[in-house]
Amino acid sequence: FQAVAGGSAHDRPLVVRQRLDARYGPGADAAIPALTDADRVTVGTGWGGNRVPEFSSAVAAVLVAGTEAAGSELCDGRMVTVMWLSLSWQDDPMAALRRVRLDDSVTGSAIVLSPTDPLSMTEGQTDVVRRLLENPPAGTGARVKEHWAELTEPGVTTARVAELLGVPGPKKADSCEE
Repeated sequence: FQAVAGGSAHDRPLVVRQRLDARYGPGADAAIPALTDADRVTVGTGWGGNRVPEFSSAVAAVLVAGTEAAGSELCDGRMVTVMWLSLSWQDDPMAALRRVRLDDSVTGSAIVLSPTDPLSMTEGQTDVVRRLLENPPAGTGARVKEHWAELTEPGVTTARVAELLGVPGPKKADSCEE
């Protein structure tokens, strides 16, 4: 799905590292810290099923924010770009959205699962992502490429991202503090 990204993210090489935390034995479920090196993405040892949108979200966050650590701290309209990149290419994007969220919802705010630190979606971001996935306007992929710099600019609002991508903006606040 990197082909639908814009700017340098379109063909920027990424390094995928399979990582596991064995410090506490085989029965432990320890979180793996997010990488701080640019263009590095973690994959765990589980494959298929829910791991697909989780890994896809991690890759998209690195393409948008530069590092896993920065991706896990996104709290603005860039999260819409991350989730569109992550889910739009999948066979059933709405089912993938449901599977990648901790509470299996497609409405409201939620935690987005990832191989390392989770991401967070506000209710407003969820509304815009859902609109993009349920009924994508023609040319959404081209708009993502055309407006890549603004879609990935720190501080861009969810309302502005929605406008650039051709869908109605959020009805709720654009803050992770909601």
